[in-house]
Parts: sequence; structure tokens; C-alpha cells
Amino acid sequence: MVGANASGDLKLKPLMIHRHANPRALRGIVKSSLGVYYRYSKRGWMTAQVCLDIFSNAYVNDIKKYLNEKNLAFKVLVIMDSAPSHPPMIAELDPNVHFVFLPARTTSLLQPLDQGVIGAFKAYYLRRTFKMLIDATDGENCETVMEFWKNYNLRMAINNIVEAWNDVSKRCLHRVWRKLIPDLICDFKDFEPSAQICEITESCVQLANRLGFEGVEYQDIEDIFELSTG
Repeated sequence: MVGANASGDLKLKPLMIHRHANPRALRGIVKSSLGVYYRYSKRGWMTAQVCLDIFSNAYVNDIKKYLNEKNLAFKVLVIMDSAPSHPPMIAELDPNVHFVFLPARTTSLLQPLDQGVIGAFKAYYLRRTFKMLIDATDGENCETVMEFWKNYNLRMAINNIVEAWNDVSKRCLHRVWRKLIPDLICDFKDFEPSAQICEITESCVQLANRLGFEGVEYQDIEDIFELSTG
């Protein structure tokens, strides 16, 4: 899970959900030192319990800290998808935090993060992973591609997630709210999230070809993004 405000200057720390409380790749590591909030559930999915926990013990506090630093009143509107893992009782967490759930089957049309943020985030993540693979397999006595993937672990994935989220620009985070609050969004005529995603995706195609994955095309990269949805 990722989240941000409409002005684009507040990025919530990504939520990572795994199947195990203490996976091998994170043993000996203080979870609070990671660049993500780490939680676990039986299937590694978002659950109502995890959702309540992350907002009550993390996100609401992070938002309150941001508002204090900006000398703004603690009045928050949170827009979320309608899903079984987003329980209605979350609205009772704090009287100053109002939750609005988008109608079913409108996420792709209205949800700001689905207007380019998640797409850009996935593209940045894949590009960073490909670059890491090139660095690991370039030169003599280096890993093979298969060895790299065998050694690619959760800690490495988390690092790439953090960096990919950092790569998503403030302009992108701001622009994607134009369908919900068009009157409050600056018109960046020279910036369009979909164009940015296309550019990053094209660079992923070039990196894939450089790695020896011959025949990889734009649609193949898009298919990877679709497979990672969920």
C-alpha cells in the first residue's frame, strides 16, 4: 500500500505485507529501520486487521506530524477503495479523520493513485531491478542471471520499493487528483503521468534487451505490471 496527499509533499511510507512475521532475509534487522512499514498476514494479503493497525498505529500519526509541521489543523480526509480489507469501522479511529470509500468499480476511474502513481511506481521498481541485475552480471566472475534471481531476496526488494517510491515525483502525485478535485490542481501542461510511464517503460525494454532478453517489447513490460497487480 502507498498513499500521498493532493499537494504531493506528503508521501506515506509504503506498507509491505508478507506471509511471515520474521522471514529469513529480515532476521536480525530491526523492522522499524526499514523504509517501509512491515506487517504480515497468513496469505500476505491486506486484511481488515492489518488495515486498522497501519492507520491507527502509523499513518494517522504520520499525517498528524506533517500537519503540525505545516501549522495546519488536524482535519484529514482519507479516500480509499471499497474493499473487504478496508473495514467501515476504520471511520471510528479518530474524530478528526474522515474516511470516504469510493463506489465499487470506480477505482480505475476516480482513485488518484490509479491515474498514474501506481503505474509509475511499478515502472520505477522494475527499472531499478533491471539495473541491479545488469550491475550484478556485468564483467568477469560475476553472477549469472539465474544466480541473481536466486539470490534476490525480500530485503533487496524492499530497498527497491523504497527507492522506486522516492522516484515518484511531487508533480505526479499532485496531477493525478485532477479527476476528483480539478479546480484545485495546477495544470501542468508539460507533464502527464501516462507519458512519464511510457518513457520509463521504454527504458525497461532497453534494459531487458541489454540483459539478453531478446524480443522483449513494450507490451511485455506492461504485462509484467499487470501480473504484479493485487
